[in-house]
Amino acid sequence: MFHPNDKAGPYTLVKFLGEGGFGQVWLAEKTTTLGTKLSVALKLLNLQLVDLDAIRQEAAVWETIKHHPHIVTLVDVEKYTVNGMEYVGIASLYMEAGSLADWLKRHGGRAPSVQAAVEMALGILDGLACLHEQTPPVIHRDLKPANILMQGEGPLLADFGLARALRSGKDYSHSLHGAGTLLYMAPESFDGEHSFRTDIWAVGVTLYQMLSGRLPFDNPDPPLLRKAIKEDTPPPLPASVPTRLHEIVAKSLAKDKTQRYQNVAALSADLQTYLTGSAARTQVDAEKTLPDAKAVKPEQKAGVRRKYAPLPAQPLWPIVAGIGAIAVLGVSLLGYSLSGYFTNSRNPAGGETSPAKPTGATSPAKPNADYTAVLPGDVKMEFMLIPSGNFKMGSPKSEQGRDNDEGPQHQVTFSREFYLGRYEVTQTQWQAVMGNNPSRFGNCAECPVENVSWDDAQQFIKKLNPQSDGGGKYRLPTEAEWEYAARAGEKGPYAGNLDEMGWYGNPRGKTHPVGEKKANKFGLYDMQGNVWEWCADRYYLYSGDAVTDSGPTSGGASGDAVTNPPGPTSGAIETKAAFDTGVGSGGAGGSGGPNQIARGGSWNYNAANVRSAKRGSFTPGLRSYYLGFRLVKE
Repeated sequence: MFHPNDKAGPYTLVKFLGEGGFGQVWLAEKTTTLGTKLSVALKLLNLQLVDLDAIRQEAAVWETIKHHPHIVTLVDVEKYTVNGMEYVGIASLYMEAGSLADWLKRHGGRAPSVQAAVEMALGILDGLACLHEQTPPVIHRDLKPANILMQGEGPLLADFGLARALRSGKDYSHSLHGAGTLLYMAPESFDGEHSFRTDIWAVGVTLYQMLSGRLPFDNPDPPLLRKAIKEDTPPPLPASVPTRLHEIVAKSLAKDKTQRYQNVAALSADLQTYLTGSAARTQVDAEKTLPDAKAVKPEQKAGVRRKYAPLPAQPLWPIVAGIGAIAVLGVSLLGYSLSGYFTNSRNPAGGETSPAKPTGATSPAKPNADYTAVLPGDVKMEFMLIPSGNFKMGSPKSEQGRDNDEGPQHQVTFSREFYLGRYEVTQTQWQAVMGNNPSRFGNCAECPVENVSWDDAQQFIKKLNPQSDGGGKYRLPTEAEWEYAARAGEKGPYAGNLDEMGWYGNPRGKTHPVGEKKANKFGLYDMQGNVWEWCADRYYLYSGDAVTDSGPTSGGASGDAVTNPPGPTSGAIETKAAFDTGVGSGGAGGSGGPNQIARGGSWNYNAANVRSAKRGSFTPGLRSYYLGFRLVKE
């Protein structure tokens, strides 16, 4: 059908990746407007099998959920002519690590530990929660390991809503048995019913599979398989799986949908409670090795392995979006499976900074803050004075774990000092200003406040400024301010020894009190890890131009809540294609994209994703247990 070097619009086909009844998937490349090569997984579907109206309807939904850390990033969707025939081309960023099905194969058919399985399920549920919260809700309908892609060790949901976009949707359960869809369908799905609870059933099947190395219902004969799903009780999970997880999986797979978890929040809460509870019990249960998937026996005892910590995926480089993106896509389509290998470098090469006068602590001993604000209730918030200077923003091409949107590197100069919060805003500080605590990991006064959106942070600032002690106004830092302060004059991807300075890699399954690790040379704590930190900027692409006195032209500097403010002038680019699709610059004169920047990574992300140059991009209304912020004092 297709061959290497065939052209599909701007893409050149490079390597065949997979095939299904509806088309083929190829590794393809295109050259961007910046002269770099972009690798994508390009699905080429038979135009006669695609419902274009359904695709257009999903495009509007996708605009509100793209760049979610557990949903695959779509590049574009377009009609292409290849070898004289028309196809619908669906391009998503290429995932070398493949799918969850590939991940399971690499680990012998099941997760390497109980904790690994639970963490993976929580990432999947986080993506589902985003889909289910849309208006109207988006039901995945085809959740299975082949449709869950892997970025590193974190899951990305793909192919959601697929049944609605294919003309064969009415016969979906029959036509896709070979791709594994039937194995993950809830009993009521055979009667055409799809709801939150059918997706929860599929999560239950996937969790069962990760814990046991087998499926709860498996029969090569479709009628017998459907009968088993509707009537049979699945074999018990291995005895090495903690009792509480037996109960959670059983509730997820309740035949009676009214007895099942009613929403993903309830299932997530039980899994998170199990995970944090197991941490309090020294993680004996969480670190149990699962039995060999090839010889599962209920009475088999597990040994103990080194702690395994799978990590959620990050938002990937947002790309110009052709005719629009849709919520039905990913690198795995109808059972296509990509192969690849996960690499997790703990010490990649990094960028450079040259501050005029580096100051601050380099040891656990804490010097006095340069400024202390007094919040309502006599609660204190400390700030450090960041010196003027210059640095090279972004990362070099040689830096391991680098994303394309971290370049080109460009010089940024600050001719003025500025104050930045010594710590992330804590739950105590939020409570003092807002009178509540939205954090998932509550009851930790000195932990960073999390589960707050960019919009929530603006409301905090709006309420704080009139109540402040008269020492200044507060705002979110610009992206350039944040990276300059994070680097603190140090070369490399981090501002020092990461293990000494940052909480990352899922330590104990939650956030940590601020200031427990070592400060950087500017006296700032937790700039890498603990929680992602919102910045003032909208997402934009770097141009490589040198910039002086980078700062936001808006973004809540006055304390007002602002919708989609322009970002800083720190190297923003405004290409016509970027402008047309809303992905473009936040620079002066630019419109900016719909997403807000966050920096620093969090407790549940791997080392590559807490680098100083790493850029996060999230919708401004997103709340999650890995999102927080710190403030600049004007």
